[in-house]
Amino acid sequence: MSSVVEFNQHARSVVIAPTSTTRSSWPIIDDIVLLGVMPLIAGCGLVYEYALSHYAGVILGNTETAIFIMIGIMIMSAGFGSLMSQRIVNAFTGMVWLEISIIILGSSAVPAIAGTVYFSNHYVLPHLPVMQGSVGIDIIVPYIFGFIMGFLMGMEMPLVARIREHIRGAEGARGTAIVYASDCIGIAAGTFAWAAYLGDIDVTAAASMAASVNALALSIFILRYRAQINFNRRIIAAVMVAFLVLGSISTHGVQWSEATSIEKRG
Repeated sequence: MSSVVEFNQHARSVVIAPTSTTRSSWPIIDDIVLLGVMPLIAGCGLVYEYALSHYAGVILGNTETAIFIMIGIMIMSAGFGSLMSQRIVNAFTGMVWLEISIIILGSSAVPAIAGTVYFSNHYVLPHLPVMQGSVGIDIIVPYIFGFIMGFLMGMEMPLVARIREHIRGAEGARGTAIVYASDCIGIAAGTFAWAAYLGDIDVTAAASMAASVNALALSIFILRYRAQINFNRRIIAAVMVAFLVLGSISTHGVQWSEATSIEKRG
């Protein structure tokens, strides 16, 4: 009996920490925003994946092999990114930083790969006899970018699910399947967009268009959740840099890639 009394006294003394969930007064609007943003960014991810796969295929001279390798690498790294998303404390601020990174890297990946390989092949490897005949950097660099892009894209859906749970409470936690479904819809849309149009234009232009859609999604997200985002000078500067990079690549990216074009391997 005394043990029961002690247990009750201990239970009364326990301070229950308040949950961080804050229910939205406009849940329908939040669902429209989140379940609208998710397909956009998922579709962009597919475009980046196809663009990098296509470009790696140009380098290797075997597009089919490059696509299989790139997709495998990006799916694997997406799994790592999904796990790492749990370490982000503020999902709202983390989502902003994530989309900033994807806009910058997604729009500039192809010109950056072309420039890196061009510089290496013309100014580095010719002066390193030990590297002659070895696997060139042109084989490795596209897959490094693919790994990083896959890692970043793998963090998107878990963060959106966490944000919806934060806003909708227990109802949002049970609605993870809705977020997953919207992600799948976006993936299908990205595939159709690539097959219908983007696959027939320059890969740099295609990636820039995808990054523009990412920028639109980021703008919508910031407008809706600006109160929950920890704005500071760094994040404002980063947003400005992302839009500046996107504008530069959209305007001059194709010319930069052509200036450092990579010869197809036999």
